[in-house]
Amino acid sequence: MSSVPFQAKTLYSVEEANKKMEHGDYSMVGVIPRNFAVGLKSGQAKLTCYINQGTSQVASTAAEKSR
Repeated sequence: MSSVPFQAKTLYSVEEANKKMEHGDYSMVGVIPRNFAVGLKSGQAKLTCYINQGTSQVASTAAEKSR
């Protein structure tokens, strides 16, 4: 993580993270559901990303490449 051009923080509320993103504190919010590990085993794992495209070219580019 030390070589990437961003910081990662752990929050436990999607609503809190999205509010912080709306206020400009974050450029992107990635949501890992509680049952993610179970989903990996069954092939049903899903991550969700919310992006504030107006504040970060890095976040926008990363999200586009992950599609």
